[in-house]
Amino acid sequence: PAIRLTTIAPMRNKLISFGISFNEPLLWKKPMTTVPKSVTKEDIVRVVSNYYDIPTHKIFLKTRKRNIVKARQISMYLSRIFIDESLHDTGQFFGGRDHTTVIHSCQTVRNLMDTEELYKGEVMLLCEEVELLIN
Repeated sequence: PAIRLTTIAPMRNKLISFGISFNEPLLWKKPMTTVPKSVTKEDIVRVVSNYYDIPTHKIFLKTRKRNIVKARQISMYLSRIFIDESLHDTGQFFGGRDHTTVIHSCQTVRNLMDTEELYKGEVMLLCEEVELLIN
């Protein structure tokens, strides 16, 4: 939860506060009456590849084509938000990449979200789509 709060708060241009967890739909928690669903990296890749109209398998390739790199970086970023897993494991899933590549991808996404409103909107939309898979 703390990771999600510190990740989602900057996306919404808000300071982290007690009230943010109650006011942000992405952070609402359902009562624990049932076993919560979880999202997988495969789910995230599917959502991102569908949004950008890229075949899913291309996200794992060693290509540097801009549209594929963008989808891969956002997929890594969302994986870090929604899945509690090491940087190494995340990198291995995305085509055997190093943990530093995952760090770079997440930082790139955050930087672009800070400077480009359209990019930020795309990432927020994808984040909400992944969140819908959980609910």
